[in-house]
Amino acid sequence: YCISLALSIISNYYISIMICIFLVLYFVVLLIQHAKGFIHIIKSAARFAFYSVVAGGMAAFLLVPEIMALMSTSFSKIDFPNSIEFYMNIFTILTRQLVAVQTETGLGHQSNSYCGIVILILIPVYLMCGKIRLRERISMAALTAFIVLSYNMNILNFIWHGFNYPDSLPARQSFLHVMLMLTMSYEAVGHIRDMKKWQIITAAAVGAAVVALCAIFNHADEETGIETWIISGIFIVCYIIAMFAYYAGEKYYSSFIGMLICTAVLLEAGINMYVTSPRDLSREGYYKHKESYTYLSEKAKKTDVLNQGEFVRIEELNKNIRNDSMIEGFSSSSYFSSTMNSKIKDFFEKYGMEQSRVFYMSNGLTPFTASVIGSDYYISTKEIESVSSDSVMTYVDQKNGDYLYKNTYALPFGFVIPHDTTDADTGSDKIDNQNILSKKLGGKDIYHKINATNTEGSTVITVPYSGHVYAYPASNKAKEITLSSNDIKEAEKFDDMKYNHIMDLGWHEKGTVLTLTADEEGKEVNMCISAYILDEKEMKNTLDGLKADKFVLMDFSSAKVDAIVSMRANEDLVLQVPDEAGWTVRIDGARIKTEDFEGLFIRVPVSAGMHQVSLTFIPEGIREGAVISIVSLCVYIAVSLMARRLLIQRQMKEQEQLQQLQKSESDT
Repeated sequence: YCISLALSIISNYYISIMICIFLVLYFVVLLIQHAKGFIHIIKSAARFAFYSVVAGGMAAFLLVPEIMALMSTSFSKIDFPNSIEFYMNIFTILTRQLVAVQTETGLGHQSNSYCGIVILILIPVYLMCGKIRLRERISMAALTAFIVLSYNMNILNFIWHGFNYPDSLPARQSFLHVMLMLTMSYEAVGHIRDMKKWQIITAAAVGAAVVALCAIFNHADEETGIETWIISGIFIVCYIIAMFAYYAGEKYYSSFIGMLICTAVLLEAGINMYVTSPRDLSREGYYKHKESYTYLSEKAKKTDVLNQGEFVRIEELNKNIRNDSMIEGFSSSSYFSSTMNSKIKDFFEKYGMEQSRVFYMSNGLTPFTASVIGSDYYISTKEIESVSSDSVMTYVDQKNGDYLYKNTYALPFGFVIPHDTTDADTGSDKIDNQNILSKKLGGKDIYHKINATNTEGSTVITVPYSGHVYAYPASNKAKEITLSSNDIKEAEKFDDMKYNHIMDLGWHEKGTVLTLTADEEGKEVNMCISAYILDEKEMKNTLDGLKADKFVLMDFSSAKVDAIVSMRANEDLVLQVPDEAGWTVRIDGARIKTEDFEGLFIRVPVSAGMHQVSLTFIPEGIREGAVISIVSLCVYIAVSLMARRLLIQRQMKEQEQLQQLQKSESDT
């Protein structure tokens, strides 16, 4: 138990939160079923608590750093529910047990708790079976009901998910409910022949009634279709017939019926998987760009002079999935993780890039923000025709229809700002926020606002002079916004606009009319879009002012960075890595206290002249966690050895007593 729990925590700390809660509840159930008095309860509880704590201790080398990391995420603030809310009625809950009910992967609350429709018959058998002790039936049924209540009631749901609500994929503890249902059903199968006829009839009636009532009261549920009721009806009738045949048949005949039932269960599970598990993206879709992306990312490293090829961030302009960069093996500013630092989310939100509590993405990136965060290159799955007119990026190479472009105005991994620079005091207009930041850094406005005519569901922009146009919707309810104009061949769609990021409308000639149209969900809302044209000259002036006399990356890895910098004056050096606990910065060997730039990047004061900069990273809490793990492992080994020694001594004593008894009997 101790080792299994430790491995569970190490493998998946998040699911282990639910497992640990379940273990406490299940331990109570076992006490109810098997307790032999107060002393036995105290001893059992002490053993359970001791080995549970030791298991957590053995996993502390990973658990403590995880806790430290979680404290810096958007999930660290516990907003406990103020009132009780129930998500589903009883028929919705029961419908989730039927065949061909669509799974919930979004923000809904419907549990994915399907475990075979045969349980609708077997659970009543279990509850009525006199061969199973009453306290066992009551305790198991109560625990199952509590878990069902837990994913249907907001407060319990909040607690089960680590004092937070799940972001998509609801009721993640439902696998425990499935396990309990299958356990009880398995035990019921072994007692079908022990049941009375009226009990078998009652169980069959309950199963049929559940399907019928769900069809009557929940037929309009959008997760169900006509196939749900047809397939579920067919299988429940088959199981009822098979159960009666199994109950009434001879032993050899019943074995054959049992095999047929098992075959039907497998067929049902297969049908359910086929109906409820369609994939919008094939495996080939995930990897179809791998060869070209690998080639282009290597090309970027070879041609990079800014950071000597030691560190290159590449952004994918036509994203396939959020973690494409990890699959394809290049560095990027797009990342999906529930343990990401909230500083990154706040920065991306401040300057109009796509983000949430569990991911951040390069959608909404502009040449200015790309330079600030260190995005040096772009990969596009289609050729960007405006590159010949637009100088914000330059063509580098292409392979298999994928194109590599360089950010013309990219900054090196380390850039300088005046020592007295404070964070920008920004507003709700994300593009204008970049103007404010530019002025904070010693420059001027880099975007000039142009007229945008907003009506319900659409916006029209007439480009007053040639240039690169960007737009931001201040009040948007559309999930998708479509761009059309008289100078582009095919309308362009901006997906995931529910996250309200900046839209790159591209480079356009003077007089071009751009039309932005909201989808069905946003057509009745004025999107309040503000539009701007980029002033490349002013942006270049601002960014050029941030470059050190010399910055050379000597070595770069995820835990260590070495560089040489030449400062023209006493200024602050900004490094394009989040200022997270665990980083240590040394200038010429001396440890320097870090601050942050714009609430995100590492910022350190550096005097004029040539200096060696060194960064090292050790996850916060890993030392303390490792010590706890070693101590816990030693305690476990010591206790195990002591227990084994005591067992051997007890066995030897029993053997001696047996020998003495045998000798006494022989003497007699």
